[in-house]
Amino acid sequence: MVSKRHVFDPALIQDLMTGVPGTDSRIWVSYGTIEPDGDLEGEERALTFDEDAGPLVEVRLHPSDKVVTCRIATQVSGVLQSQYTPLIEGDEVLVVLPMGHEQAPPVVIARLNNALDKFPEKVAGKDARQNNIAFTRTQTPTIVEAGSLYMIRSALTGAMVGIDEEGNVTIRDGNSTGFQFGPSGFALQDADGQGQIVLNTEESYASVWWQNTVLKMDGTDLNIAASGNVAIGSAGNTPVLHAITAEQVVNILTAFLTAISATMAAIPTNPLTPAALALAFNPATGGAGIIPAALAGGTGNADPALAANLGALQGLLGAQVPATPLTPGIVCPGVIIS
Repeated sequence: MVSKRHVFDPALIQDLMTGVPGTDSRIWVSYGTIEPDGDLEGEERALTFDEDAGPLVEVRLHPSDKVVTCRIATQVSGVLQSQYTPLIEGDEVLVVLPMGHEQAPPVVIARLNNALDKFPEKVAGKDARQNNIAFTRTQTPTIVEAGSLYMIRSALTGAMVGIDEEGNVTIRDGNSTGFQFGPSGFALQDADGQGQIVLNTEESYASVWWQNTVLKMDGTDLNIAASGNVAIGSAGNTPVLHAITAEQVVNILTAFLTAISATMAAIPTNPLTPAALALAFNPATGGAGIIPAALAGGTGNADPALAANLGALQGLLGAQVPATPLTPGIVCPGVIIS
């Protein structure tokens, strides 16, 4: 029969006694404060960045008063991913020591508000102490960078702000009226899709569209399309009856000459005196009917007999240029829609 000798094992005894309060001297969790640079030796700094571990910070543990080098835990990590807020000397932090050893190394897992770093009372005008809002508030410049699509959306209304992978920025309200701009221009569209304003730099055009009316410009041409009337006005005047066709101008001139001829034929020629001409053409006397007769005869715009005169008239209308910038309209053609 083989007997077994029991060998005294101090490590085993220590492991057995670890669960007894007061027997384990290891520190697992500790408060700490960020060390100031001036308390370190030489050119050492409280915060450094390691190529592999990322940011490392010197922390004085409390109440042990030991200074340890800590890694910093973040909510986001991965390949070229992280989340970071600058640490300042004196900031209070919570440190965990894996396996209870300072050589692990320790990790800063949280930051704490205190009498010096007070919790904010108001955020965006709201009382932050009522425990009814979630928020992120920083004093340092803040950058949010996404490697892909980034969106902020209201689950209540559907309103959103988004940036896609191609660099297009979209803003949409709760009624689905949207505004989008990006490398190819911008577009504004109403919720029903009946109206749209577009500037397209890729295809080089701008357009305004509302229901059955369209205005489009491409740098060379201006196109206007409407299911109803198109009116153009200037100087604050209504455009109604202020624009006529070139054919109507020719008709009015022809009718005016015809009316003058009729008046001339009615003037006594024996003798033909200036007084007789004045009576015939003065609007206050016999000449009052010339202008109405000319206008009445010039309302048409489809007289084929005027085709030969129309080209000559259009040439004359486009031949004059303003004499000076201060006298627009002097010896210049008017606005005629043909």
